[in-house]
Amino acid sequence: MKWLIRQCFRKIWYFGFSKYCPVCNSWLRHFDVYGLKKRRDALCPVCKTVERHRFVWEFMKTKTTLLDALPKKFLHFAPESAFVPKFQNISSIDYVNADLYNPKAMLKMDITRIECADESVDVFYCSHVLEHIEDDVQAISEIYRVLKKEGYAIIMVPIMAQKTYEDFSITDPAEREKVFGQHDHVRLYGVDFKDKLMAPGFKVSAYYFDEMFCQKEMNRLGLKYVEAAEMPIYLCEKR
Repeated sequence: MKWLIRQCFRKIWYFGFSKYCPVCNSWLRHFDVYGLKKRRDALCPVCKTVERHRFVWEFMKTKTTLLDALPKKFLHFAPESAFVPKFQNISSIDYVNADLYNPKAMLKMDITRIECADESVDVFYCSHVLEHIEDDVQAISEIYRVLKKEGYAIIMVPIMAQKTYEDFSITDPAEREKVFGQHDHVRLYGVDFKDKLMAPGFKVSAYYFDEMFCQKEMNRLGLKYVEAAEMPIYLCEKR
């Protein structure tokens, strides 16, 4: 209840017509500065989501069947707090979230050993998770295994290079931050990440916000100060 009161207060305090957050349905004067690079118009002051959350929510609404009336089992790894109540309130979704370390997650689970039966999940979603996982090949294989035929995964990772670079001998957090951009990242993903997703059999399509939205829409959603190439959404369909 307290978080709801705080959100209502923030909606009023930050109200304006310049920006729009589709996650919390807020019209705002501005988004806040966020991140080490001090990105302008990044953080929603109401629900605390950033650019990739607004992008993926619009993607889910317009490019997938997730929000339609057909019943589906939905597995969400490393759940973003702003999304959890939204997914839980969609009557057609049998929603489960999981995380190995987050005590607020519904299930404690390792993405490299997903405790679900083969072909038991309709939709899988994880955002900015695989760059933390040493055996990402096994994780992707597990995602493929648990998805039903005609099911799909929505996956996001930061794309920061032309070719993926990893070095597991680097274990010091400070060195990882220097090499990989964050203290708990284990690799830099490149555009060849798509090939890694295709390996188990997925049909993979990459979506970029500058292809989905016009300049006016990108500005309104606070997508103007990030590179689209660094923030693709990969739609992975199991055939």
